[in-house]
Amino acid sequence: MPFDSVDIGLVTVFVLFGGFVYSNYHTWEENFGVKRLPRTANGCPSNGAPPKLRSSEEFKQITIDRASKHQETFTGIEEYVPDKVKEGKISYDKSADDKEASEAARLLDSEGVTYGNAEDEEDRSPCLNMDHQYLSFGQYMWSQFAVGPNALALWLGGVAKLRVRDYFYRRGRLTPKKLDADDLAAKLVLESAIAIHYQGKKTDENGNLIATFAFPDFPMVMKDGIFHVADLFQVNVDLNKKKMVSSFLDDKELNGSEASILLFYYTISAFHVKLHSYANWGLNLGAEQKKNNPIPFRSALVTVIYNYFGYTSFATFFQFWKIIGVLSKNFEEGWIGSINHGVDWNSTCHPDIYDLMPYSEFINFFCKLKPFFMNEFSKVKDKYFPNCYGDALFYGSIMHSVDHCRMDWNIEDPLWLDADHPEFGLMAEIGRIVKVGFVSDIPGLTFQRHYKEIDHPFYKKIYSKAFELNPKLADSMDTCIVK
Repeated sequence: MPFDSVDIGLVTVFVLFGGFVYSNYHTWEENFGVKRLPRTANGCPSNGAPPKLRSSEEFKQITIDRASKHQETFTGIEEYVPDKVKEGKISYDKSADDKEASEAARLLDSEGVTYGNAEDEEDRSPCLNMDHQYLSFGQYMWSQFAVGPNALALWLGGVAKLRVRDYFYRRGRLTPKKLDADDLAAKLVLESAIAIHYQGKKTDENGNLIATFAFPDFPMVMKDGIFHVADLFQVNVDLNKKKMVSSFLDDKELNGSEASILLFYYTISAFHVKLHSYANWGLNLGAEQKKNNPIPFRSALVTVIYNYFGYTSFATFFQFWKIIGVLSKNFEEGWIGSINHGVDWNSTCHPDIYDLMPYSEFINFFCKLKPFFMNEFSKVKDKYFPNCYGDALFYGSIMHSVDHCRMDWNIEDPLWLDADHPEFGLMAEIGRIVKVGFVSDIPGLTFQRHYKEIDHPFYKKIYSKAFELNPKLADSMDTCIVK
């Protein structure tokens, strides 16, 4: 009996589906398989307590050391440093308890001193690690259906639109949104998580209140695609006008457009991955957790796969972006160098951050929300989040998702990033791609992931408090890393 068109169609579907499953099994075996361990296993990078952050005093000492190499450029930075740092009374491996910080700021900064329990001190992981947790093949395949196609659709559509807009822009047939580069640079540093690089504030000779943000050991990729680490990048912002007043990179003074490229590149590469990395200590993928707490379990699963997408998969797209013309050079190694630099550098205690609360919607929100979050988490940790750390859950859900939204809102037009800059053009190009394809919400997901929509007592209570503080930011909070 000959095959009819229906039979042929079914066979074709089964063959294609079989090929899809086989291809994914090969990828899973290569990237997960026996290479990874669950958090409960000795040898897993996130087994035990998270690594301790650098103290704020250590960070300021490093900043002074780097600034000393460029004394004509960086003057007065030692004004923000405690006397005991200037006198050399601390060492890099010592964590300081900044007692002058407010309770809200200390809780925002808690990991430097109180992350985990006292008995965790000898069981801390030595360093951050973004992409290492194990998923079974079934969990991996679920993610390929539930998350993968949606993520692909977002960046394919975004990059295609970017390519078209850039084509017409270069031919003078499209005008980007009006840009105030000094305003943008100030917004990028005040209204995002990189505000923790705040060093201090002072009043200048004209009565303007100026805040300084310092980025020692600053990772970059130059126009030739080579990874480079500058000694010090600094941005000075008028807090009342919310405008950048000056910026320096080693011995070079930067304008607002140049500073904006560097700030956004740092955000999407070396800094934001710290949130991804810390999130691992807020996850539980155990069998009991799946049975007892399916919503936190699903959030953990999505976070693990998205950390894999962001670290292992992302750089594999560079060649395609080069082919279609949105990236002028495949700088995969330079990008990975930036990511690894950020993860290896860890993060820094930031007890002075409360200074910025009157000037930053982002900082005001987090300084007020985190104490409440940590208090509520402590009440339900054993019930809903066993073997998880509250700070890590906070960073990997609320701070990560709101930071994404601020990236999206801050860069209103990707063409603001100057891809033709003779030194920083490559960083602008990847910044444009990330803006259009990787910072906004993924379309068409079939599961709930916003705090505001999940019917769970812990998430509902946190959302209620967040909504009181800032409805717009509260509505952007996700329970997992899913962008």
